[in-house]
Amino acid sequence: MAIDLRTLSNLLPLAIFFIAMPLALLFSYRGYRRQKERMKDIAARLGLEYSETNPLKAARGGPGLDQMYRRGRPTGDGFDFQGFVLRAVRAFLPWRVSGRFNGLSTAIWTENSNKQTFLVVQQIFDRPLELGLIIAAPNPLARLGKSLMGRSPLTTGNQELDSKTHISGRDEMKVKYLVKKPELQQALLALYREYPAVRIDDRGITYRRNKLMREHAEFQRLLDSMSRAAKEFSD
Repeated sequence: MAIDLRTLSNLLPLAIFFIAMPLALLFSYRGYRRQKERMKDIAARLGLEYSETNPLKAARGGPGLDQMYRRGRPTGDGFDFQGFVLRAVRAFLPWRVSGRFNGLSTAIWTENSNKQTFLVVQQIFDRPLELGLIIAAPNPLARLGKSLMGRSPLTTGNQELDSKTHISGRDEMKVKYLVKKPELQQALLALYREYPAVRIDDRGITYRRNKLMREHAEFQRLLDSMSRAAKEFSD
């Protein structure tokens, strides 16, 4: 039987899809599973709690995955297809690490934006500052806007800190008084020297980056630096 080359060329993309798609899912499944096991260990070592978001359980009146599995679990000794699907679905559920670190409410999670995965680490102040405070990396456009409006940027009197941060606030007098504290300046310098992507507002301190951390020591160092700064805002 003659081989129709045109038919083969038409079927080739479909064949590649059916081979590549399962492989991609397999690699993603294994990657997510390793990431979750790593975060469970890191959470335990930090004294925090690891959890996963179950969208079915979160829905009002909706059963969780485990409940659905128990309802339909096969009784025979054959292949447990439903259990296999449950494990696969669970591997892709969003995870979250939360609790109190150095006395501060702390949360770690990932979020997707513009086809990238971002790690988010956040610590919340015990009481909101209510100053309209924003401290972040320098923003040339924001500084230009203030200059055009005839307003000078808020400064700390510390040249290095002023070069690493842009500070603004609704109550500028109180913000100026706050950021003049030497202890707070030193804590902010230590934080922004190593983590320039940090953003501070009335609620707390947030660090966001498009690369996941893999080691307990990395999280420990970041959270120690964040909590030192956070406590200076509370004092």
